[in-house]
Amino acid sequence: MTDASAPGSALRRVDVPAGEAMAWLAEHGFTDGLPVVLPEPELVAAAVVATGRDPFEVLGVIPPQFAPVTIEKVAVCAVMAGCPLEAMRVVVAAVEALLAGPFRVASVQATTSPATPFFVGESERTLADYRGKALVVNLWATWCAPCV
Repeated sequence: MTDASAPGSALRRVDVPAGEAMAWLAEHGFTDGLPVVLPEPELVAAAVVATGRDPFEVLGVIPPQFAPVTIEKVAVCAVMAGCPLEAMRVVVAAVEALLAGPFRVASVQATTSPATPFFVGESERTLADYRGKALVVNLWATWCAPCV
């Protein structure tokens, strides 16, 4: 099971009263104000299992801090974003593509350019389905120290 107490885990456990958790997350830079799902150990463990991969597998490093990106860390971020378990393999594939050498993510993440990586997976929906509606795209913020 993936847990902050598991040997090798880079996660840390913070005990915060349930009623204060959302405020604590916002105060410490884990959210931009949009609601998040608390990354309870059982939810993170289920997300890791859904990937079919080892939680401590390092997918690469992400600039600008060049922090290692593990399956476990991707699972935490995905849980907080409300990612359904059936999408976890796609999320991992997207992160692998982002970290692949030819993409040169450092050129995007370590610059003052307003460029942002954007991934669109295969879906039955099209942009026409969102015409006239607000669409929120939640992107992983590499500037967020707690996220990496």
